[in-house]
Amino acid sequence: MAREVELWRHRKVTIGTTGAIQLSGDGILPRHAQITAEQDGLETSAAMLRPLEGPVSVERYGRRALIVTDWQLADGDVIIVGDRRLRYRNLGSPSGATRRASGEKEVAPWML
Repeated sequence: MAREVELWRHRKVTIGTTGAIQLSGDGILPRHAQITAEQDGLETSAAMLRPLEGPVSVERYGRRALIVTDWQLADGDVIIVGDRRLRYRNLGSPSGATRRASGEKEVAPWML
């Protein structure tokens, strides 16, 4: 089931068993990671992913990286927390209209 979280409304979003993006599953901690949106007016200019209590990976262009410090998200990045996958979408980017893969939640910085 897909769900969207609009970062422009929250500016900081916690991913884990508690917070704005609540996940359950193997290896997911209460405050696993956080996404912070930097804004320029009503538009999100950048979004940063920060691991908090647990390991987080990001998949970009088919390559996976373990994140140990702040990571600037790009449209289409897949955030891997425990056994869950979330796709970050910047709906203002040229590729923002592409479809998400099945089984991924949507983390959208702002909606048109």
